[in-house]
Amino acid sequence: MTTGTRVAPARYEPLMSDYLAKQKANERWTINTIDWDGTTLKADVSLIGWTNSETDNNLFHVSIFSIREIDAQLGIIGLHLKLGLERKTAEVWLLKCVEECRRAIRDPNNIMVSITFDIRPTKSGKLLSERQSTITDPHGGLIDLSITNYLPHDFPKV
Repeated sequence: MTTGTRVAPARYEPLMSDYLAKQKANERWTINTIDWDGTTLKADVSLIGWTNSETDNNLFHVSIFSIREIDAQLGIIGLHLKLGLERKTAEVWLLKCVEECRRAIRDPNNIMVSITFDIRPTKSGKLLSERQSTITDPHGGLIDLSITNYLPHDFPKV
């Protein structure tokens, strides 16, 4: 089912991002610290195996893919802390994500994440979680995420 002219690899390959095609697979991250006050999770994260972008004046900027991975993992941890659970008890299904990438995060060693949670039961006794995440670095980088998740298993009353 084609609707136009087929684009040959020789035409589209020079347009591809090396980062997305090859280098993203090498990008990993680690949680350095997590602080939890019962309401807000604050974490310090570092990237491992990152690369600079040839098309961004050879500078580093964290990808939204890594930011979403980091936020998802910290969101799962924070939800379980808020529910007072000791182990991951269920998958967390993403229902909605609004991303506002205001300024590039350029420091791979100092990514700071702050997440607040609002949890409410559904009519069926499952949980909906809405969280607000702010991701920054010491150089003014800023990404805001608004996430709605569904937790499809029975949980203690919140």
